[in-house]
Amino acid sequence: MAPLLYSLVRSTRPSSVVELGCGYTTLFLAQALRDAARDAEEESVRSANWPEEQRWLLWGSAKSDRLIQEWAQRGAYWGRGELWERAKKPYAPTLQCVDSFGSEDWQAGDYEQTARQLGLDGVTSMQSADWLSWEASLPPDFTIDFLWWDGFVPEMFDRMWRRVSPNGGLCVLHSTLGNHRNWAFVQDLKLKQATQEFRDFELLSLLEPHKWAQNSCTVLRKTSAYEP
Repeated sequence: MAPLLYSLVRSTRPSSVVELGCGYTTLFLAQALRDAARDAEEESVRSANWPEEQRWLLWGSAKSDRLIQEWAQRGAYWGRGELWERAKKPYAPTLQCVDSFGSEDWQAGDYEQTARQLGLDGVTSMQSADWLSWEASLPPDFTIDFLWWDGFVPEMFDRMWRRVSPNGGLCVLHSTLGNHRNWAFVQDLKLKQATQEFRDFELLSLLEPHKWAQNSCTVLRKTSAYEP
């Protein structure tokens, strides 16, 4: 799961990442955000010195504006321009890890110390709380771009799902295919997707056949307000 989550974060560059249930994946998520932020900074610095004709890939350059207008006339669709506005802002992602830390083996301080040793401090915020209490303490407008839910609990899904960004936010649920309760929940999601909520989310489940336990995940992409 850890390499998969790392790759998803690097590819999608979410700004707000939440991990419910800290573990081995915590440091991979933090490293992914640190690497993505480094890339964004390098791209910004490097592109500032490019000639105009080489900046056509960048949002807002004169050449990209011309190309977008040309493509729009041919039938391409560019949505409301939300990603355009987002791309102009500095990329400063955050990772909030929420766990009750009931085990004596691992505590929040252990993760924080390891993050410092790996040069990942400043990215991760450890929240020692149960999931529902933490969610209830958030501002009403707090949204999550990428939610990784280790130890997924179906009864809490609606509370957390409402926080995921409706414009393409990702939610990754752990251990969904080899767990009877979670598998039944995924079947209910597929039924909703096939009927009244078919425009609200996309769903993909992945199996790790080489593992006996915790050998799967389901990825949800929220699209209720998505614009291409």
